Amino acid sequence: MASLQDQPPATPLEKIAAEKGWATPEQIQAAVRYQAQKKVSISQAFVALGILTEVQVKRALEGRKARVPGTFPPAVAGMIKGYRIERRLGSGGMGDVFLAHQISLDRPVALKILPPHLAKDEEFIERFVSEARAAGKVAHENIVAAVDVGESNGRYFFVMEFVDGPTLQQVILRDGALAEKQALDSARQVARGLKQAYSQGLIHRDIKPANIMLTSENVAKICDFGLA
Repeated sequence: MASLQDQPPATPLEKIAAEKGWATPEQIQAAVRYQAQKKVSISQAFVALGILTEVQVKRALEGRKARVPGTFPPAVAGMIKGYRIERRLGSGGMGDVFLAHQISLDRPVALKILPPHLAKDEEFIERFVSEARAAGKVAHENIVAAVDVGESNGRYFFVMEFVDGPTLQQVILRDGALAEKQALDSARQVARGLKQAYSQGLIHRDIKPANIMLTSENVAKICDFGLA
């Protein structure tokens, strides 16, 4: 019998996600498993796991030019000097996050570009830059490192360490409750990161599973200190 992974995408949304590179085969199969377990639609599964947003799903199924992971307007490609944008990782009210290549150091990074309307808010930009610089002074294995912040071609951006892994929230939605050992290990790592941040005068405003990323080695990394 063929496994789920051997079977081709069955629904239009799965096919679009596969053909356009919006989701990996593993993410698609995770959505299929979640759909079966929770008895929801595949669209709801993609959204629940954080693979696509509701707006992105709607636009994809309507056949419009979707703002989804893996695509971005051509004008964005050369927008931030010193970085080569490769694909969209996600979108939110505070802007879009892209996988980019930092040309100077020849490495992948996560690049957040703020939406144009925020660039007009001088008070917000001042706080944004100040907090990004503060985050850049905190070096710890359990905190997503701040790499760069600035303005290019009229757009403000924030560059972070690229973590090639899911958030803790995505893991819980996909696999269910964490085993006690994993939960305690993740909690200890997060506590160490928060302690280091606090020692540098930086307080996380919204600690939650969605703001904790896991590497392939199960290293927990705190992200989003109110900056992105």
